[in-house]
Amino acid sequence: MGMLGRRTKSGGRSGILSTAGVAAILALAALTGCTDSSSGPDDAATDGAQLVSVTPAGGATGIAPTTAVRIEFDRPMADGTEDGCLLHAGGIEGPPVDGDWTWSEDHSVLTFTPHGPLADHTDHALHLGGGILDAAGHHVDFDGHGMQMGGVHLESGMMGGGMMGDGSHGGGLWEGPDGGLGWMFDFRTGS
Repeated sequence: MGMLGRRTKSGGRSGILSTAGVAAILALAALTGCTDSSSGPDDAATDGAQLVSVTPAGGATGIAPTTAVRIEFDRPMADGTEDGCLLHAGGIEGPPVDGDWTWSEDHSVLTFTPHGPLADHTDHALHLGGGILDAAGHHVDFDGHGMQMGGVHLESGMMGGGMMGDGSHGGGLWEGPDGGLGWMFDFRTGS
């Protein structure tokens, strides 16, 4: 078994700690939640779910009006996350599109299926609230991949006093820990 310590002038060891002892201390620290005080249980940069894909991607054009919207995360998401997601017709301040949100079996893929075809030759905006959580209660880390997927971070005040501006849908799921209102992924139907 390896030993850690320093040799004294007489050849003995001082401050001896076995490798097993170091491992036991590290395991105890992990079990008791000892962490760097600069990160907490809600530190999205280290703990939060990541977006894997958004379909259609932000900025996409020529999208078929019968296309379903699909959001994939790298882990299971909290129940009710779909309440912090909305598809708007005509842009971010437009009315919500009627349809159904459904989860994959593992709760990591959320799909929106509109009740009818989306309005053709029209801008649409998928809004993912900044307060949505993964199954462990951590905020989503949109900063990691949101912009790469064509997303735009929504600052408070960008949406006026419309439906999302007053928080009348989705409860506390719209405002994120940074005070922003989540992310928007816009696309246009038609050719």
